[in-house]
Amino acid sequence: NETKDNVPVVFHDCNLKRIMGKDAKIRDLTLEEIKAVHPADSMGPAFGGIRIPSLEEALNTCKGKISLNIEIKEDGTQSGDFVDRVIQLVRDQCMITSFDYNVLVKVKALEPSFKTGYITSRDIGDPGQYVAADQFMISIELVRKELVDQIHGLGKKAVAWTINDAYSLKKCEEAQVDNMITDKPGSLRSL
Repeated sequence: NETKDNVPVVFHDCNLKRIMGKDAKIRDLTLEEIKAVHPADSMGPAFGGIRIPSLEEALNTCKGKISLNIEIKEDGTQSGDFVDRVIQLVRDQCMITSFDYNVLVKVKALEPSFKTGYITSRDIGDPGQYVAADQFMISIELVRKELVDQIHGLGKKAVAWTINDAYSLKKCEEAQVDNMITDKPGSLRSL
């Protein structure tokens, strides 16, 4: 997401209401205004120290410790150079993913060496037509051995989401996906 003063920030939703309790769009607030919002009001005092980080802050915190998967959501409100500015910040640290395939095309045009992932919950037909995608993040509903084999045949990886139960885990194992995204890593590990 991008603030009113064009700063990329790390936050799942474009509106703060669901998580932070404030009914405001990130694009309508400056970074300073966003930093003043905290979830303690809606979620309790234990969350008082939580703040929305800028992308640069998150990258600095994670540098050398973990790899990141950064999803870019284009909703038509971002500035024209938003993707370019994100790329400048994340060089060599992350994979860029998006539900919007055109974002991946832009990323590859700006920086061909960047790793990209196409997120989809719709049938993609022939995965070979998505040349700008290095990985495919496919919804569990789409996971099947034939599709994963096609993706592997292109020399690319298949990642399944959201894997939170034994049925989904078994489906992923049978299809031989390369990785899984889950909301419940502890529960999944015990399965």
